[in-house]
Amino acid sequence: MKSLLRISLLSLLLTLSPSLWAQRDSIRQQGSPLSLSLSSALLDPITLPASLDRDVESLLEQWYSGYGRKGTARTSPALPASVSVPYTADSTYIRMLNRIPSVMRFSYNPLVREAIELYLYRRRGLLSSMLALSDLYFPDIEIALDKHSLPMELRYLVIVESALNPKAISPAGAAGLWQLMLPTGRAYGLNINSLVDERMDPIRSTEAASRFLKDLYKIYGDWWLVLAAYNCGPGNVNRAIKRSGLLKPNFWDIYRFLPGETRRYIPLFIGAYFAMHYSRHYGILPRELGRPLATDYYVTPHRVTFDRIAELTGLDRETISTFNPQYRSGIIPGNNASVRLPLTAILKLDSLGEAVVSPELRVNLEGPDQQASARRKQSPSEETSEEEAEAETSSSRSRTRSKAEPATTSRQHKVSSGETLSSIAHRHGLTVEELKKANRLRSDKLSVGQSLSIPGKHSAKAAQKHTSSKGKATKSRRRRR
Repeated sequence: MKSLLRISLLSLLLTLSPSLWAQRDSIRQQGSPLSLSLSSALLDPITLPASLDRDVESLLEQWYSGYGRKGTARTSPALPASVSVPYTADSTYIRMLNRIPSVMRFSYNPLVREAIELYLYRRRGLLSSMLALSDLYFPDIEIALDKHSLPMELRYLVIVESALNPKAISPAGAAGLWQLMLPTGRAYGLNINSLVDERMDPIRSTEAASRFLKDLYKIYGDWWLVLAAYNCGPGNVNRAIKRSGLLKPNFWDIYRFLPGETRRYIPLFIGAYFAMHYSRHYGILPRELGRPLATDYYVTPHRVTFDRIAELTGLDRETISTFNPQYRSGIIPGNNASVRLPLTAILKLDSLGEAVVSPELRVNLEGPDQQASARRKQSPSEETSEEEAEAETSSSRSRTRSKAEPATTSRQHKVSSGETLSSIAHRHGLTVEELKKANRLRSDKLSVGQSLSIPGKHSAKAAQKHTSSKGKATKSRRRRR
């Protein structure tokens, strides 16, 4: 009886030993101090806000609405919000993690396991929606990462940060796909004011986040510490490193000294990467509603509202907002600002020319001469004497301005922290090209304290224009007489 029991225990040990050795070697390779028997007192529960599902679903509806047929053959079947989690051996997850192509060496522990199963089972519906949105946002993200020689794996940060929702705003004020804070966004050249928040612009925010991540890697030289610093700030990471007492610690060495959100951040990143990479293996497909709208960028020199674009193109205002989350108040500020729209809408706007300008904003864009001309066009039956009086008044104002102001003026502007060529040009009523030309700049980069020459509004060309207007008004008056 004892010999039979000894044989059974031996066979059981031999069966389990490959799994146990794989777990030990993997954890040792990654340098993780967390073991599979980590005390539950140190574990922070891995959760995701329930609102993520609703927000991402709404975003998907806008992206796919109005183009293509809903419910195509490729559409993934509806997935329950949560399902029961079947048992999977740790050795299986470890083996699958080791097969993922990555320059970032993965760790495995109970936190990582919980994050993997969160995406694969408890939030399958959310994962399916994010797979569909990744087809829209990942190509541009990958281009930016490749431009800065960053690991492609970093694209999965936006899964953890915002669930691929460019309109996401955290309670702390972080915004956009990459959840950048306002000071960080401005430090990396993003324009943030009452009308525009480029943290919500998928292209510009990705460029800023890429530069930020690159700078953090120059400081830490370890991608897991970089991700921790990206989440909670370099100050918190530096304090955690100091408290650990180690010269070159890894993320798990300083884990217990980090804020609770950052403790969950790295496991969630690994879990998101695993779930996105192996989604088809677990029967999770992108939730497609049809083909996404074909879009491009329309550049407008004048200020225009979402409502005006909706009126002229027939688009829904919410759809325009979905494509352009960076415009906070539904107003595109002009100065050659770009707005992303369906191709059919762009063709309509191109055919309208300056008629696109919103009527309620037009009076703010036109000078006295243009307003007088517009009134004459609207009321052709007015008496000649009134028109002559307006022409005389306009001519008199032109002469007064010409005498009072020099033909060419310029002034200096010192660059402050967070300012960009775009923000400086907008403040002084110039285009970026005009500002660059006046200062002979070949690059958009600026340094704090740099002095820029701001060309005056009354240039020689403007003076010629006023003289020409005066001549035309005089000739018109003589003709009427």
